[in-house]
Amino acid sequence: MNAIIISYPGNETLTASIAKGIDGKVGEIQMRHFPDGETYVRLVTDVLEKRVFVVASLHRPDDKFLSLVFFSTFIIIIRANILADNFSNLTKMVYLLVKTMIVLSSVSLFI
Repeated sequence: MNAIIISYPGNETLTASIAKGIDGKVGEIQMRHFPDGETYVRLVTDVLEKRVFVVASLHRPDDKFLSLVFFSTFIIIIRANILADNFSNLTKMVYLLVKTMIVLSSVSLFI
């Protein structure tokens, strides 16, 4: 499988097991927390033309939820722009909106 599995902090062991089980590769992110409570997340691994999975626990969700939503939305936007290269701008916008809503719905089911 042409997949990248990305681990949020604390889920590295599970991520490695999933990657091995589906013959995928473990992706890399850089994460920093600023004194004012904001979180910086940088995607290091190239995800172009790959399926992307993010493994994250929502234990203590106040510390993780918002950065996880933004990060997931960012990945969807990257992927949608590749898949929608031949679409009109309006179609791209609708596609991105629908994909983002699906992720937000999926994430909220786990809370």
